[in-house]
Amino acid sequence: MNHMKYRNHRGNTLPILLGATAVLAVLAVTGFEMLPSWKGRGAVMELRTDSEVVHVGDTLTLEIVVDASLPVNVFAGELGFDDSVVHIQSIDYNTSIADLWAEKPWYENGSGTMNFGGGTTHRGGFTGTGSLLTITLRAVGTGNASLTLHDARILKYDGLGTDVPQQPSIDTVLSVLPKEEVAPQSTTVAITTTDAPSPDLNGDGKITFADRGILILNLFSNDPRFDLNQDGKVNSEDLNAF
Repeated sequence: MNHMKYRNHRGNTLPILLGATAVLAVLAVTGFEMLPSWKGRGAVMELRTDSEVVHVGDTLTLEIVVDASLPVNVFAGELGFDDSVVHIQSIDYNTSIADLWAEKPWYENGSGTMNFGGGTTHRGGFTGTGSLLTITLRAVGTGNASLTLHDARILKYDGLGTDVPQQPSIDTVLSVLPKEEVAPQSTTVAITTTDAPSPDLNGDGKITFADRGILILNLFSNDPRFDLNQDGKVNSEDLNAF
């Protein structure tokens, strides 16, 4: 995959279209042949994303897709985007549709535009549905970003450079939310509490040698009242616990 960046200046769509015309001049040699009648059919260019809601810092894929029901061989246009919300990270222009570019896709994030113009040298042109460009976007700010195609052009594979009429592109709206905060995992510790016998064995509110004497008299008994360490036995360990 080749990812290349080129600087862009607003208002430079015309050179791209002129470049596309130059591409057409090359392609016309192979494009002039007897073709079946495609009257009543056409071709469209549209945007498709793999997600419409992302978080700041996320990346997403944007495709410029061509759907053609008649042979076509030249493609040009401009992508507009809100550079305060998304930036272009990379572009893959090595697709099955276009193999000859008047100018490789170039962009400048600060201007919010990306221009492109290219075509196919394949005999018979292109028909069907396929990806012209695959663009990786990175979300850099919160808000809604409109992704729009401007001045989209598709030329017929007829050796004459005939434009296929294009309908206005429908904007793709991308919503970018604040960066997700990962909540720390909480650890729950189960604590079991039981009421241990009181060392105040005679119940006078004081712990004295009298209580110690009572415990000694009940060593090795099975009475839980004297099992001070709660190990199920009344023995010297309870005397130590006292």
